[in-house]
Amino acid sequence: MDLLATRYLDDTLLKALAATNINNINKGDYRQVVLVGDALDTRPYRLPWPEGTLIFMVAPKAQHEAAQAAAKACGAHVPRACLLRRVPATLLTQEQPEDEVNSDGAQASPLGECLAAAGYQSSRLSVWVLQGLSGAGYSASRIRQLLTEVTNAAAFNSLVLGELPALLTKQEASNLLSESGLLSTVLDYSQPAQLRLSLAEMGVYEQHVAMAEEADEDFFGNFS
Repeated sequence: MDLLATRYLDDTLLKALAATNINNINKGDYRQVVLVGDALDTRPYRLPWPEGTLIFMVAPKAQHEAAQAAAKACGAHVPRACLLRRVPATLLTQEQPEDEVNSDGAQASPLGECLAAAGYQSSRLSVWVLQGLSGAGYSASRIRQLLTEVTNAAAFNSLVLGELPALLTKQEASNLLSESGLLSTVLDYSQPAQLRLSLAEMGVYEQHVAMAEEADEDFFGNFS
């Protein structure tokens, strides 16, 4: 089943990267890919990424160190004109408290902040792949929190691909995705589409609204 899921996610991911002119807000293609869950994910090395693809791999710091050593040992590398950036992040499980601290004593940062520090732009389109959550012991509440972090960082019309733990029924999974602001049809493997603006896009929107309101006041003020 894992092999089938991986193949489905690979194919859907590559189809998304082949799409162009996604919407009129971003006017760009999917060139940011965020892989969440496992630092040993081989997608950065084995998939035929389009030129200019920026891949962010999110996983705990210790996993990244082991994965980098393994990749170096076997000579693995990403395609030319593409870039892989490893993003150390604390991915909490149901056994860990939400105020978990990192090994250096610092409190864990939200996912969006960790990605932004690595060069991720939440105002641009992105494709997210979440896989391996069941093996990490994620509870439904923690998955909801993770999906909320994803939608806060993903621009409008971004895609979120992945597997949800089998502990959820089809209706529970559908409700969970809807509550997180994702439009999806839950099949064997779901492909939700982001329907919310990211926090960065909301900031730009609010600035435009404020400027428009100020312009209206100045216009009518000339007739007072």
